[in-house]
Amino acid sequence: MKKCLFCVIPLILMLIGCTGSARPAEQIAEYPSAAPGGMTLDQAIKEAAGRIDERITTGSKIVLLNFSSPSDRFSSYTLDELEANLLDSGILIIVDRREVERIRSELNIQSSGEVGDDSIQNVGARLGAQSVVSGSLMEIGGTYRMVVRVLNVQNATVEAQYRTDIAADSRVLALLEGGRSTAAVTVQPARPAAAAQTPAAPVRTLPPTPQNLRAASIRENSVEITWSSSNWGSTGVGFQVYYSTSADAASATLAGSVSNRQSYSFSNLRNNTLYYFWVTSVERNTESAKSEVLSITTPRYDYVIGDTGPAGGLIFYDKGVYTNGWRFMEAAPNDIGPAPWGANGTEVSGTSTAIGGGRGNTQSIVPVLTRAREDGAALLCSSLNISGFTDWFLPSKDELNLMYTNLAVRGLGRFSNSCYWTSSEGSGRAFSLSTSSSESNAWMQYFNNGSQYQDRHNGSGKNNAYQIRAARQF
Repeated sequence: MKKCLFCVIPLILMLIGCTGSARPAEQIAEYPSAAPGGMTLDQAIKEAAGRIDERITTGSKIVLLNFSSPSDRFSSYTLDELEANLLDSGILIIVDRREVERIRSELNIQSSGEVGDDSIQNVGARLGAQSVVSGSLMEIGGTYRMVVRVLNVQNATVEAQYRTDIAADSRVLALLEGGRSTAAVTVQPARPAAAAQTPAAPVRTLPPTPQNLRAASIRENSVEITWSSSNWGSTGVGFQVYYSTSADAASATLAGSVSNRQSYSFSNLRNNTLYYFWVTSVERNTESAKSEVLSITTPRYDYVIGDTGPAGGLIFYDKGVYTNGWRFMEAAPNDIGPAPWGANGTEVSGTSTAIGGGRGNTQSIVPVLTRAREDGAALLCSSLNISGFTDWFLPSKDELNLMYTNLAVRGLGRFSNSCYWTSSEGSGRAFSLSTSSSESNAWMQYFNNGSQYQDRHNGSGKNNAYQIRAARQF
């Protein structure tokens, strides 16, 4: 009998060994080994974070949205610990939880409830993220099945998924204790006499929020903004730039990221549209809260001659296409002057008479007037600030003539029947008896009949005081 017993024991051991090795390799990878009943919750969260870091593109922006479980405490703990692990690795950018909570509140999404794929995509898009993380917990006979998955915001595909069993140990039971009264799952195992205390969620310090948002330039289909940030220049600091046609920051779209400057240019915008802009700073893969909002209305491009322009003046020219930064010309609402052209006896070489030349002419004349300490016509125009617009110039000979034919002749613009200066310096003879040069004469135009002349006036024509009407391009 003893002999038979010794024969049977090795056979039993062999059978047990065969049974333990029958689990496929891929199943072991999907359900990691652990203590009887499953691995600990913290181990599972750490492995889930590792799976996400491994599968999602480095530098991607992700949202930790929800974890469906019988308990709000369990869901909050899982999301907090998952966030802490992802932040420690520094591979991905995690959306600020305050922003996530605001969206959840608007869409009535519970962090511990189930969320459909459509809602997940909606939340991710509104937060400017590429991926959204969600998860769930299911009881299976004294153990719990934990599932974490990552959904692509753009195409709703599952980018990563992690599944494992966790043991119903004292920490899990403590977190599940006092769950939502509406929970469909009931905790079965008895609560130990001394449940482990839930550790406090890690405190995360956010980077400073960018300040002083300003518009550097505004065009009909583009805007450039600038800002300042106290962490600018530190290693690893960058910025995320958002925009929207709604004042709600939660609906903003991520336009792009910059790391080498505190400015960003938006293109392909719609004309005559109100836009809102925000900026965040990113440091050590943590994103700050959004900055104050900057609102800008892009200019129209459907103006016709005689329409009121952005600065309150009248449109007097449309070249038909937007090139070299402008398409329209706007006359100032009122005259300035009378005042002299200035710099009499000094030639300003290279001034143009052509349409589009007035701005360049003014830029050439102003330094000459500044050196001469004279408040000439061009300097007066360049110093204007009308409705916040400071890009005024003295129009060229052909530009002033367009003001006359397109506005004054039609009774628009409140022009006087007087002479008006242009920014085009004269050359050659204006009258048969005149011998003076461009040093002392410039083009002017009578608005009583439209005639244009070079005012030489015996070598002191630039000293004559005439009316001035400024112009701007946009």
